[in-house]
Amino acid sequence: MSQNQHSAFRKQVADRTLDGWELEGCAEWLIDQQGVGVSIIDTEGRLLFYNQWADNKMPREPEYLGQKVQEHHRKQITNVRFEAMLDLFRKEGRTEAVKYVAKPYEGLTIIVIVTPIIVEGELVAFCQTVLDKDEIQGMCETFDESGNITFQRDILPGSEPG
Repeated sequence: MSQNQHSAFRKQVADRTLDGWELEGCAEWLIDQQGVGVSIIDTEGRLLFYNQWADNKMPREPEYLGQKVQEHHRKQITNVRFEAMLDLFRKEGRTEAVKYVAKPYEGLTIIVIVTPIIVEGELVAFCQTVLDKDEIQGMCETFDESGNITFQRDILPGSEPG
């Protein structure tokens, strides 16, 4: 990202941030502790960053940084699909996120959201957000069964359900 792009991005973020509060001071912590997987990938598909969740639940290693993520996919079809998805952004100019469900690893089904990072009209990178489908599905099932009563019981002890 160029200096001009960085400045433009900071202005955009400042317009959505309470005056006097600095996101910059905690942005890395916020991303790392998000509770979902976050990876930043450049426009060529190289891994630039991954957070703690991704490190714990997905095969991510420090030596993967700077390498194309396709080099670490287990299935060749995944690379074909991944390249086609990136081309939606790179060649076709898609600006909306791509969302899909995948089972890349035994015992882990994931919900993936790939969002283009666009600064001053230029595609500069992608943010891949990953959620554990079973975890989300379990939360939804619990909510469908009991509404927010479980949340209140587990998170807010002593509160009145309702």
